[in-house]
Amino acid sequence: MKRGQIIKTSVAGVVLAVVAAALFHANTKPNLGAGPTLNGKTVTEWIDSIQEANFEDSAITNLIAIGEPAVPYLVRAVEWQPSGLDRLGPVAWKHAGWVAQRLHLPYAEETRARFISKRGAMQVLRKLGPVAKDALPALRTVGRDPDWSSRAFGLSAIANIGPEPNDIPMLIEALTHTNWIVRKEGARGLGNLGFPSKEAISALRNALHDEDEGVRKFVSEVLIKIDPKATEKAGAK
Repeated sequence: MKRGQIIKTSVAGVVLAVVAAALFHANTKPNLGAGPTLNGKTVTEWIDSIQEANFEDSAITNLIAIGEPAVPYLVRAVEWQPSGLDRLGPVAWKHAGWVAQRLHLPYAEETRARFISKRGAMQVLRKLGPVAKDALPALRTVGRDPDWSSRAFGLSAIANIGPEPNDIPMLIEALTHTNWIVRKEGARGLGNLGFPSKEAISALRNALHDEDEGVRKFVSEVLIKIDPKATEKAGAK
């Protein structure tokens, strides 16, 4: 096959894949609108303008100030997942720019910005605490994310909002994760259950032998808070 034909075939393949992805990943969720306004921007605009997923970011501080009315919009940001368009966009722009332009495909930077907004939204929900309880279902999905960083953000928000009984298996599973931050957030969640759980205490006792000294220390503090005699039972020094 000649070079020109190969290129045409490749481009046609990209077009078909993009169109298929667009149809498959069509957003059927209702449009919630822009939301309340604070300091000249709506909730949606503040979410879209998040630059850093930390509490020094002005968008995050403004969203925290809006409080509970921002929760439905923050949930939408947390629910976002990269679609076929988001995955194919950067490839199309690199190898077939005219196709990407014609179909208005997202740049890699646009997808990256959505990820930052998603993590920033989880930081806001974490800060809002119990009033953001409606966000728990969306956060649970992130709490099982294959990406350890996203997972840690989700677990951290769940821990602050207040885990429920059905969160215990997920939090216990987090204690065995390969990343120490995820293990620590799992322990923090179990420590914030707000009710006695033999499962949680048993899992935390086992975590007293974690390979990471910082995790061991944190788990010990959690256990002392929820069961002062737990460290003695586990033989911890």
